[in-house]
Amino acid sequence: MMCDLVIAAEDAIIGHPAVRAMGHPRNSCIWPLLIGMRKSKELLYTGRQISGIEAEQIGMINKAVPADKVEEEVNRWAEMIAHQSADALAIHKETLNRWWQNMGIESSIRSSSDYDLMYQLSEQGIAWREKIQQEGMKAALAWRDGPYNDLRGKSR
Repeated sequence: MMCDLVIAAEDAIIGHPAVRAMGHPRNSCIWPLLIGMRKSKELLYTGRQISGIEAEQIGMINKAVPADKVEEEVNRWAEMIAHQSADALAIHKETLNRWWQNMGIESSIRSSSDYDLMYQLSEQGIAWREKIQQEGMKAALAWRDGPYNDLRGKSR
């Protein structure tokens, strides 16, 4: 999430199902700026994973391509970017990064760690650790994902 440019496979699985019990993702502070508040809340509240195609559609990544074309596409982009001098690219990057700073990205990044710590002390975080201690990791993952019918909780 913190990369300047992201190219992924169309069938990539992108998400953070750990939000269901294991904590608050520190990189989620950038989500509202990239994908909007509603989609950010959807992904944080559900831990749902999305494909590379959906990630491109919502603006989470720059481009999704077939898996066997990722390296080719990355190289194509790198060649285009390489036509500009390093100092010109640095000016572009600094201009855009300054915008992010003005929007509060630095304080959001710092506070994400605070919120992750608070999550660890939440009812859900405590229940997660107890489930691991009492029944083991496999059972804890099934408990975490079962209500969503995906990952380890998927019906067979």
